[in-house]
Amino acid sequence: MKQTRIEDVLQKRDVEPLKKAGIRTLEQLILYHSYDLPLSKAAAGRVLSAAAMGLARKYFKDVTYDNDVVFIRTEKSPITKKVVEHFFGSLYRQIEEVADGYKVTCKTENVSQSSLEWCKSSLQEAATRLSTLITIRAEEEEGEGAVVMEEEEELEELEGVEEEKPESFEEFASLFFSEIHGNDLMKKCLAASLLSTPEEPVHTLVVGEPGTAKTLAVDLLSSLKDVEVAGPLVTRAGLVINYQSGELGVLPQANGKIVVIDEFDKAPKQDFKLTYELISTGRCVVHAANIHKIIRSRFVLIAMANPTHGVFKGGEGDLPFDPPLLSRFSLIVKSEEVQGKPLRDYIREKLLHGDVRTRRVFDAWLRSARAHRPKIIENEEGVPSSVIDEIASIVEKYGKSFLRRDARFPLHVRRVAMAIARAEQKDVDNEMWERALTLIKEALKQWL
Repeated sequence: MKQTRIEDVLQKRDVEPLKKAGIRTLEQLILYHSYDLPLSKAAAGRVLSAAAMGLARKYFKDVTYDNDVVFIRTEKSPITKKVVEHFFGSLYRQIEEVADGYKVTCKTENVSQSSLEWCKSSLQEAATRLSTLITIRAEEEEGEGAVVMEEEEELEELEGVEEEKPESFEEFASLFFSEIHGNDLMKKCLAASLLSTPEEPVHTLVVGEPGTAKTLAVDLLSSLKDVEVAGPLVTRAGLVINYQSGELGVLPQANGKIVVIDEFDKAPKQDFKLTYELISTGRCVVHAANIHKIIRSRFVLIAMANPTHGVFKGGEGDLPFDPPLLSRFSLIVKSEEVQGKPLRDYIREKLLHGDVRTRRVFDAWLRSARAHRPKIIENEEGVPSSVIDEIASIVEKYGKSFLRRDARFPLHVRRVAMAIARAEQKDVDNEMWERALTLIKEALKQWL
């Protein structure tokens, strides 16, 4: 069957940047992650939704629902599987190949009864709506792109009916990153960033060799509604300034958001000074390309990077960044290679359930957690002297190290403690200080 040109379905403003990236058909487009496209997050979501709808109408013969199971009759291929995942991928659902297409069912293992009931009810609604949509003749629609987006938003709303509600910081880290086996320290560091705010940001740097869990972490993070992801193409073009187009990069446009930068080490070197200024003060002065202005942007930064030489050799040479920039990250953690039982658990999960499930079921919980404003509980001496002594000891020991745990370090401890407290809707007491310091010290041990 002949492939569908993107200009036959997408809006003109989206076609040109996609063609420049070598993407000319819907079949090519649907195989990309949203953060790998040379578009904003909103535009990437728009074009992938339009592509999924167009390809569903083209390739799906019918969609039926029977006894808590959805059947999609279609030829099996990487393209049709991606379209199925687009509409039915969920933390609580599993997609399997069958003789004449795919079937979608609800997971029953390690799923609460309320989540299972929600999955079953929403599955039927999603199947019915998709079945109706793929029978609509394109020529009967006026402004197809708008219609596709409107209907797609309705489908997405079904994902938010039943929200996951972890009861502790550790439970959230475990649930959200459940598809990542091992790497418990990395999960908790990333969870701290997700639970921080642009006013009290926990910036996290994850360093790992290619093929480790950091790639899967990016996939999971990208599914959250209020997370912006810059893929390798965007990173190489420039984070503060897009040196190819002369326009502002992703960081100035991430004000008030969480931004995930993939392959941070591949950003243009001149970007690191500007990034340092932005994450230090929320502002930087730019005189480059066609831009001469003061940029103000406050965000939470999660940066993924490879070791300096591609593999870990031990010591400060593994980190491809200068100490001043490293000092601005509250947490610097290694993404470790998955081996042994964690690797086998991961393989079992992929064989049973296929690709990454969306984490949109955490959106409402995360918004509620980040809206919580923890108070610092003071005792007779203010903050316990034991906490102050431990922070001072770390500053004295590592203040001039390549990780530069210097005078800003107390701020990092405060922000991590507040992130943990937000997860549990509590205030920062002695226990929160101790948990924050434990997490930070565990990350330090990986390097020093």
